[in-house]
Amino acid sequence: MNKLYVALELFKMLSENREIGTTMVAKQFEVSKRTAQRYLNEVASLPFIHYDEERYTYSLVDKNGFNGTILKGAELSFLTAVFGYTKTVLGSNNADMIDKITRKIFHANYTNSTHHMINIASVDYDKIADTHIRLEQHITEEDEITFHYSRYGKSYTVFPYKIIFHNGFWYLAAENAGVLKKYVLEYISDIKSTGKSSPQPSEKMIETLKNAKSIWFEDGEKTEVTIRVTGFITDYFRRRPFLDGQVNTEEGENSLLITFKAVNEYEMFQMLSPWIEHIEIISPQNFREFIYKLGKKVAKINAGSR
Repeated sequence: MNKLYVALELFKMLSENREIGTTMVAKQFEVSKRTAQRYLNEVASLPFIHYDEERYTYSLVDKNGFNGTILKGAELSFLTAVFGYTKTVLGSNNADMIDKITRKIFHANYTNSTHHMINIASVDYDKIADTHIRLEQHITEEDEITFHYSRYGKSYTVFPYKIIFHNGFWYLAAENAGVLKKYVLEYISDIKSTGKSSPQPSEKMIETLKNAKSIWFEDGEKTEVTIRVTGFITDYFRRRPFLDGQVNTEEGENSLLITFKAVNEYEMFQMLSPWIEHIEIISPQNFREFIYKLGKKVAKINAGSR
């Protein structure tokens, strides 16, 4: 293959992607992984190409992600808040490194944040860091993998697609036997490549991940739910669609009929729990009964000696 063509195509790939690897290059040029690796080795000696020895990927050293624009004060401050929030996600052991990166990016501006993101409890990142890095590598390389899952004491063979952070926990979204499932990173160990390549996820799986409002995305078809929202929270739902497929029907100044979609009763409750005392479940009946029985259990547990 013409070397000039190969070089130009590789530069195009590098400019369009955060990083590239042998599997991606092999698919692009329709060649073996060995040939793809040779192509990458030929450009790796250039001073603006970075090779990551841990991830086995290549990237451009100096890539301007802001297209030459200057960040405004509000943008700098918001990003500073994002870095502060990141420390709560990755754990205290990573705080010094995050602060160092923040200072390099923002210089003297980094302490003058006008934004604050409320912290949430999260699993200690050190516990899953190695697993996270290995999974990210296999996702980038589009590998089929096997791993041991201590939660159920079983081994699984999957096509890994995404790593998800939700409510303080890290998950792997992967295809297993044609079904999109989630796995908690804390329980994953002994990760190995099978030597096979992952297929591209189906359009349905891509849409499912893109539109997921909770971690219950893998459970299958969604059910249409109808609720009535009353009181001061009606304004929240008018201003922002909190729910998947949310459609509002006005009933009055302080009453709103809403339809949305949920995978199951648990996902519905997770989405509605912050405002549940102001919400009536209209349909389906089994969802309504779920909330009724849950309410009775909560009332019984908290009744005390009254």
